[in-house]
Amino acid sequence: MSLLRVICPMLVGAATLAAVESDIDTAIRGVLTRYLRFTTSELADLQAGKIVRHGLDSTAAGEVGVVGAVRIKAPKATFLTRVRDIARFKSGPDVLQIGKFSRPPTIDDLASLTVEPSDFDVRECKVGDCDVRLPAAVIQRLEREVYLNALDVQQQAAARFKQVLLEDVTAYVSGGPGRFEQYDGGSRPIRPLDEFDGVLRSSPALAALVPGLPDHLNSFPSSRLPDAEDFL
Repeated sequence: MSLLRVICPMLVGAATLAAVESDIDTAIRGVLTRYLRFTTSELADLQAGKIVRHGLDSTAAGEVGVVGAVRIKAPKATFLTRVRDIARFKSGPDVLQIGKFSRPPTIDDLASLTVEPSDFDVRECKVGDCDVRLPAAVIQRLEREVYLNALDVQQQAAARFKQVLLEDVTAYVSGGPGRFEQYDGGSRPIRPLDEFDGVLRSSPALAALVPGLPDHLNSFPSSRLPDAEDFL
């Protein structure tokens, strides 16, 4: 299942509709009906302030497509301010833990993160069979560095797992090697950049809503991280 396939239409749809203060813009309505398959009754519900969502046809095996929209009655500047406070913006019953990395990231940023066996069990994580998406080299490294028979095996695993997270974030921020590596924890390798490119190519609604947005998103990774204004 491609998570980005699920969330991209929702994020862009919500962000675009945030700027609408009266009736739904004709161009946006056209995108909703042509590309995202909103029905007349769904548009009416959207106009009335209801949350609207439905499934989309998948374009690849194992992929799930969902679109959702809601009208946000708030000025753009207010919405951007809320988004920048991301830990508060995303907090809710469905988000078990949340935090924000410093610039540059440090291991202390992960001090409050708890890693239980239900989150990541190093004893059950093997190349080709791991509940967490990790590169083969990382899985093999954890096998070497964590003593599986130790009484504190979970504490060891949590510490190593946090270090892996820090290295990934540092690589992403710096643009150095190691960012977006292939994941080898499942029955088939997953290459994030290839998957993301596929999502963009199969999501014409993005370009229709915001011309140039797919090319802009494809320009990352780059040396500059995107700001909220890049997407709104």
